[in-house]
Amino acid sequence: MDGPAIFWDLADLKAGDEITVAGGEKELKFKVYAMESVELDLADVKDIFGYRSTPELVLITCSGEFNYERGTREERLVVYAELINP
Repeated sequence: MDGPAIFWDLADLKAGDEITVAGGEKELKFKVYAMESVELDLADVKDIFGYRSTPELVLITCSGEFNYERGTREERLVVYAELINP
């Protein structure tokens, strides 16, 4: 596979940006409302992807310095977006 990873530009998003998820004949639009960078050891999947009272999209990718000993980056970038076209 050539080129950057799918979430290569995720850090360029900011609050208010829209994300479109398309599949088949359906298209959902989400608006980014928050982003955070979390230390790898503090990135709790249950908190990040846990229950929400409204439909949301949560995207996560690696960020920060690469730790060769662990074979991964030191942080996780998390993007939270709310559904705007139910």
